[in-house]
Amino acid sequence: MMCVAGVWIVLVVVMCTETANGAGGMVVKLNRSSCAYSLMMEGTPWATSRGIAVRQNGIWFSSEAPTASDKSITLITTLERNGTSALGNYKAVDCVWKLADATHMVTTIEQYPDSPDLVVFEHAFQQGLYQSATKVDNIPISSFPSFDTQEAKMSELGYVAAHHIFGNIVHGVGLHGLAGDTQGGSPLVLFDTDAVARGPNMTMDGINDDTNDPRIAVVFSPANHFKVGIQTVVNGSSEAFPQKASTAWVAGFNGLVDNIENFTTLRTIAVAGTSIHSAMLSWGGALLKIGQKPPAVVAPTSSRPLDDVTATSLSYWTDNGAFYYYHLDEYNTYEDTMIKVAEYHTSADIPVQSYQLDSWWYYKYLYFDGGLVLWEPHPEGWPKGGIGGFYNLTGKPLTLHNRWFSSHNNYTHLFNFTSEGDIAIPSGTLTNIKQFFKYLMRFQDEWGLAVYEQDWLTNQFEGMHVTRANISVAASWEEGMSAAAASQDILIQFCMPLPSDFMASTQLSAVTQIRVSDDYAVALYDQWRIGGSSMLAWAVGLQPFKDVFRSTQLQKGNPLLHQEPNSELHALVATLSTGPVAIGDKIGDTNTTLVAWCCSKNGTILKPSRPATAVELTYVSTSHPTATPQGEVWTTYSLLPTTSLPADVRGDAKDVVWSGHVFAAALNSDFNLTFRHSGLGPGRIGWVKDDSTTQWVAMPWRATLGGNTSSSFSHAGVLKEFSDAHPVVLQACPKGNGSIPLVPYQHVLAYPVRSGWVLLGEMGKFVPTSPARFLQVAYNESHLTAAIKGTAGEQLTLAWSRNASLSASSVQCTMPSSGRATLKLYATGLNGASTGTCA
Repeated sequence: MMCVAGVWIVLVVVMCTETANGAGGMVVKLNRSSCAYSLMMEGTPWATSRGIAVRQNGIWFSSEAPTASDKSITLITTLERNGTSALGNYKAVDCVWKLADATHMVTTIEQYPDSPDLVVFEHAFQQGLYQSATKVDNIPISSFPSFDTQEAKMSELGYVAAHHIFGNIVHGVGLHGLAGDTQGGSPLVLFDTDAVARGPNMTMDGINDDTNDPRIAVVFSPANHFKVGIQTVVNGSSEAFPQKASTAWVAGFNGLVDNIENFTTLRTIAVAGTSIHSAMLSWGGALLKIGQKPPAVVAPTSSRPLDDVTATSLSYWTDNGAFYYYHLDEYNTYEDTMIKVAEYHTSADIPVQSYQLDSWWYYKYLYFDGGLVLWEPHPEGWPKGGIGGFYNLTGKPLTLHNRWFSSHNNYTHLFNFTSEGDIAIPSGTLTNIKQFFKYLMRFQDEWGLAVYEQDWLTNQFEGMHVTRANISVAASWEEGMSAAAASQDILIQFCMPLPSDFMASTQLSAVTQIRVSDDYAVALYDQWRIGGSSMLAWAVGLQPFKDVFRSTQLQKGNPLLHQEPNSELHALVATLSTGPVAIGDKIGDTNTTLVAWCCSKNGTILKPSRPATAVELTYVSTSHPTATPQGEVWTTYSLLPTTSLPADVRGDAKDVVWSGHVFAAALNSDFNLTFRHSGLGPGRIGWVKDDSTTQWVAMPWRATLGGNTSSSFSHAGVLKEFSDAHPVVLQACPKGNGSIPLVPYQHVLAYPVRSGWVLLGEMGKFVPTSPARFLQVAYNESHLTAAIKGTAGEQLTLAWSRNASLSASSVQCTMPSSGRATLKLYATGLNGASTGTCA
């Protein structure tokens, strides 16, 4: 054992200066004499380190300062040890540093032999930090790791990062234009633009598989202290980094933090992958592992069926942009209005299975513009049975909205709050905060509270100094909220989240949903653009929510609402998001045909297996020779448990892709999407090398097999080859002009040809082969069977093609009382002839 400034450290010599196994993949190389380090990817230097910088007692200390300077940081020794964390067993090198004022700090690099794509950087302050604030949140008070932005490949790497609310995605090259502060900058993806432009090798394995496929991307983010740790670019030739004029990318505590207690650590995680999506999913999986939290399930599986009806079935919302948002129409009270809404849904056979009540239902300071005063319904709004009466009448669970806390709230005499101006936040011990939120949610059984929607997260956080300057206040607020909800079987949806909230959710078991778009009413003709933010939500195991939409263009009676010419677009985006699908129509104005395209007869949303996300070419610079989409192009797919026939040969079902989706909107120029760039091929979940020989076909989506097509398509849909040589041609469809612009979109279905079968699926649904409908598939060259789930009496049209012929066949299926049926297809001869039954 060794004592450094009164701190005992156990030494176990276990490793050399290269902190990874082998020379491939991601490797961190450490110079033991200086503790300088470099990040290597596939043997190529991607980044080289800058110095260590810390602000203490109002003074900058830096390892780049002259050694004899009174502002220097000097390396004392390096230590090698083994350890175990939530991520597994690791090998670490500790570098022990001494500041000129005799304060000590330790920087650590951890490498996990069983997870060679994973590195954790940590800096720790045994004696704490005091009077450290820079008073500007984007100039951190500490820096480790740090990389020179002009050395190695840093200046040419592409980047993708989240910044500002709703997981807004920014991208560029060489970190130019990257902002890092308490509003975001992490997670940060660095990637090889040429590799992404080339696309994946067709012989590579599936996403997250343990293979030797080249790593082309790495994700950096905090691994703890998500709310106060930042990643940003800082100037060179400064007090923190005086040695060079070039800028440095650094991770550290944000510049508003003034004091840090003894033994505080900030951990930064780096995770590599074979693609941007691969790296993001591996990164999110690592954070979830640290938080010991399973991801929210998108599609039901035999091992974990879905039970959150607010996310799995059609819902009705009253938030900003919905017809009844702070609007009663001809009805006298909110209670009367909601009862009439529910009665309309029943009489019109609209299968809404849950309701959301927005901020109009509770007491706020200054009525509309202030924070929460009392989370209970206004008697004048609910004079009869109250919210409990509405729940008893409908039997449908509720999502209930809340906003930031007013300093004038009614709970301050019962629980601890910290106030600044008109904003307050629950404070004190984690136990006290949990007790407060349990008290707040105490009517959950009476009200049918299923989901607590915590909105205005950014206002609660950014509106106060203490939440950003104290390393525990914001974290304790969210942890107490989640712990209280989990103890009462309540789920949480985060709304107006910052990137730090996405990351913090990995340690919050009750948080399962997150808004990934601006308010429907605020950005009516652009808020559907969620292809980037959905990737972030998917990575951290959350169900992304697009927000409410109205299903018809003109709903008279509410003068505050704009017309909605893009209802079909919103419905499709909501369905492909895999999150809640929420309508907000006036009584009598719901487009029931459009609703039926999203879900089954009982309201179950027929989703794909993962959220639709932007293709990776989106993030390649427009100056690159490879053509990139000038607009939105997203893809997703449906995985179905699949076995081989004959049926008596029993084996474990494997998840196999049976359909994919290509979505494009607001394209300013034509774009040809090749198969390898689609995200449906190599590198995706479920991909195996054998799939490289599978033929794929594609056709435009339409509601029927006949001539009636989606309003977004004027041409007939026929099956055509989909490959690198025969890409999906997405035509220019720019957003319209004017005050009520039409946003044209294209929705193309892609199908693999498996033993001659193309399972087109259920006609009249946005997602024809949803795992919420198809439970299992078995097939060989002459037969295909599929287990189907539905509602008694539900009428289905199930279609297929044989040998990818231009013609398609279909069979009608009426679901029996059991809600289960079997589709059986038979090849009857040459030239694609086949027949089918469903019973």
